[in-house]
Amino acid sequence: MLCRTVFALGMLTAGLSTFTARADEIVLGASLPLSGALASFGSFQRWGYERAVLEANKASGISIGGKRISVRLVVRDDKTDANASASNVETLVSRDHAVALLGSCT
Repeated sequence: MLCRTVFALGMLTAGLSTFTARADEIVLGASLPLSGALASFGSFQRWGYERAVLEANKASGISIGGKRISVRLVVRDDKTDANASASNVETLVSRDHAVALLGSCT
C-alpha cells in the first residue's frame, strides 16, 4: 500500500511538472470510508496516504518546476456512502482546493 501511494505521489509530481504554484503547498484530497461498513479499509488507506505525505514533506516536499513544494492531505469521511463520497469530492475541489484526488478502496 505504501509503495503504491509513494508511486502515486511520484506520478502526481510528473503530472504537475507544468503546474505553476503560487502557493507554498499542494493539496491532495481523499474521500475515504472512515465510518460505515468499509471503515476498516479506509483507516488503512488513510494511514498509507498520511505516511506518504509525511515522507514527501520530510524530503522538503515535491519538486515542481524546480521548486520544492510541501504536500497537504485533506481526508473526508464518505461513511461508505456513494452520495457522501460525491459531496466530498465537490468539497475537496471547490472549498479545499485539492489539485488531485486519491482513490478509495471501492
